[in-house]
Amino acid sequence: MNSFRVLFVLTPPFDPNSGGVQMSTFKLGSHFETLGHEVGVFSFAQDGHAVCEFGQLWHGTEPGSTSNLGNLDKLENVLCDFKPDVVINQMPYEHEIGGVLLRDKDYLLLGCLRNTLFSVKGDLDSYLKKAVPSALHRFLNNSVGKSLLLRFHRRKHQADLQRILDTYDLFIMFGPPNIEELKYFVPDFDKTKIRLIPNSIPHVTESVPTKGKRLLWLGRVARAQKRAELIPKVWQRVSHH
Repeated sequence: MNSFRVLFVLTPPFDPNSGGVQMSTFKLGSHFETLGHEVGVFSFAQDGHAVCEFGQLWHGTEPGSTSNLGNLDKLENVLCDFKPDVVINQMPYEHEIGGVLLRDKDYLLLGCLRNTLFSVKGDLDSYLKKAVPSALHRFLNNSVGKSLLLRFHRRKHQADLQRILDTYDLFIMFGPPNIEELKYFVPDFDKTKIRLIPNSIPHVTESVPTKGKRLLWLGRVARAQKRAELIPKVWQRVSHH
């Protein structure tokens, strides 16, 4: 088997215990190294990094993450020195990163998504509070206003996703539900550009064994992405059945 140089790019600190992107970077990097590949990781965070147990770790030295030209220049220098065969961008929505990765590109460029595309569509109330000036809330906090917000978000998100599909060699998504979500934003997307992460659990029982009701939550207790506020509602629905 041929040996490759693989570079991961992410914005949060490289700490496998702090999030799913970081853990997947750690596990994939470790796995690639056991296969004989040379692995590197570039993070835009200044500090907060764990010890990298494989390959090389580079990180930004300036504040501002991807908005700082110094950090973007450092990524460009790493690309020139490391000369990767494959680059895995864990943050394909960060178009500043994509701009650097596309300059003098001579490697396979992969963009990875490990989240739902419907985080806004499924929680317009949070989007209203976060993205709209408070002076406009009373005008938009109704069915018509939210419909306009969703239309605006859909158009913007369509542009973001189309840009990813146009510029990356492959767009790797979490699973089949992401395909249906992608169709909502980009109905005529190029299916040859999509790859899905396979289910890592090979065998799943067809029926749930008889036992007391238990609810297991796997994820950060956060509203914006993980919708943790739904835990009590889910428990209320399943606990009496």
